[in-house]
Amino acid sequence: MDYRYGDSNAAGARNPDFLVKEGRSLQRISVSGPMKRGDSLYVKWQILADGSVHQDTVDLSKRLPSDLTDWKVYFVVNGPQLYVYLVSRAPRPGDFPPNGPRTYRDRKVLTVYP
Repeated sequence: MDYRYGDSNAAGARNPDFLVKEGRSLQRISVSGPMKRGDSLYVKWQILADGSVHQDTVDLSKRLPSDLTDWKVYFVVNGPQLYVYLVSRAPRPGDFPPNGPRTYRDRKVLTVYP
């Protein structure tokens, strides 16, 4: 229904206003390239099965590294829970257990939240 990464107005870093007014959001979006490091992530979503609405704001100020050059911030909701991950560009070392979304099983992924 809505999302916002930090205070960025960059396309993709927040839900477009026209969709917020309709109570919808983009379902998949990727933003690449240099971007200001966000201090928070706000997400609002609805579980279609029961109509319940959830929202969460994660304070990222102490959860993210100061340099995100080789990392991607990735979030997903599963039922009533928001998950935030850091996905490395580097392949996952053999001694590092798989973590996070299946899409990134070949990458080093760190759980940021919860």
